[in-house]
Amino acid sequence: MRKIGFVIAAVAALFVCPMNASAQDAQDNRVTVKIWPDGAPNSSGPNARDAGFEPILVIYKAQEPNGLAVLGLPGGGYAMLSKSHEAHDFYKFYNSIGVTYAVLEYRLPNEHSEIPLSDVQKAMAILRGMSEELGFTKLGIQGCSAGGHLASTAATHYTSDENRPDFQILFYPVITMDK
Repeated sequence: MRKIGFVIAAVAALFVCPMNASAQDAQDNRVTVKIWPDGAPNSSGPNARDAGFEPILVIYKAQEPNGLAVLGLPGGGYAMLSKSHEAHDFYKFYNSIGVTYAVLEYRLPNEHSEIPLSDVQKAMAILRGMSEELGFTKLGIQGCSAGGHLASTAATHYTSDENRPDFQILFYPVITMDK
C-alpha cells in the first residue's frame, strides 16, 4: 500500500515539474501492440469519427521493474485523444521509479459508450497476460479528464479479474455526463 501511495504522490509532482522525454528515449523501450488484431467485436458504425482507426497499446517497460504497472488513458472529451500531455508524457517519470507504463489509444464512442470501455478491458487483459515479461504483479489504471471518467468506469465495471485494475489514479476526472 505504501508503494501505491508513493506512486500517486510522485505522479502529482509531474504537474509541478514535468520531465520531457526525447523521441529516442521513447523508441528505446517502447512496444506497440494492436489490441484487436483480428478486428474489434463492436463498432460505432461505418460513419464513425474513428473509422479506420485501430486502437493500440503502447508499452514503456521499466528498465528495473518494481512490480507495478499503470495503464494510462488520455482525455479529450470523448471527441479526440490528448495523447501527449495526458498520456505519453508520463512514461519517463514512471519508468524512472521502476513502474512499467502503457498508454491505450482507444476508440472514441460516437454515441456508443461501450466502445472505449471494451478497448480498456481488452488492454488490461493483454497487459495481465504480459505481466511476467514486463515484471509487474499490480496493474493500475490512470486517466485524465474524460480518460479519468473512463478509468473510473473500468475500475467499477470490470467483467473479470483479468480486466480489473488493482488501483486507480484519476486526474481531474469527469464525474458525470449530466448537464
